[in-house]
Order: sequence, then C-alpha cells, then structure tokens
Amino acid sequence: ERTDVTSNTDAESGEAYAPKPTEKKSYGFVYDDEKEELYFAARSYVKEHLLSPSDAKFSYYFDCDYSKGEGDVYNVVGWVETENADGETNRETWSCMLKRSGDRVNLVMLDVGGKLYFE
Repeated sequence: ERTDVTSNTDAESGEAYAPKPTEKKSYGFVYDDEKEELYFAARSYVKEHLLSPSDAKFSYYFDCDYSKGEGDVYNVVGWVETENADGETNRETWSCMLKRSGDRVNLVMLDVGGKLYFE
C-alpha cells in the first residue's frame, strides 16, 4: 500500500509526524523483513548454477544490495566465493532478479560472474 509523505502531516498543526510502526511505505525500498526471504531465495538460485555449491561462501544478507522494481519485482546483488580446480578462491558478483507471486519468490533472471540465466 502506498502512502504519500504529505499524509503524515497533522491537519491542525501542519507538523510532520512519523508513520505508525504498522504502516508500510513503498517507494522502491525493500524492508528488512523482506530482505532475508529474498536473500535466501536468490542464494538458492545462485547455488543451482555453481559447479561446487557445497563449498561456496556467500556474502551475508545484510551486506547485499536490494532494490524494488515495478510490481512485485526485486533485485538482490551479492557475491559468492568458490574454489576452482587449482584450489584458488574466486569471488564473483551475482545479481538476481526475483518476482514475488503469493508466497513464492520466483527467478526472473540471474547473473553470476557475467553468465546470464533465465527462468
């Protein structure tokens, strides 16, 4: 539900006030309670495209970047460290575009180190 900033002004005094804790504002911002769910969905999609997902180390969910697009589309950006065949550690950036559909979070597009995957 979108609430304009002007609606948070007291009609009598004209002073601005903070929204009630239960009010959710949506201006392209991703709320903390959404971030964790989006992070773990994105991480599972990234793991599906790694050669050795069990050895992968991911950025923590609070270190990722989150943005909200139109509708129920979100983008999460983080990094993953994996070992190559020579035992060297490689860190790659991943970007995952997700779409929320009811209780599900579905993959739209995934970029892992420049390789694109679509669902």
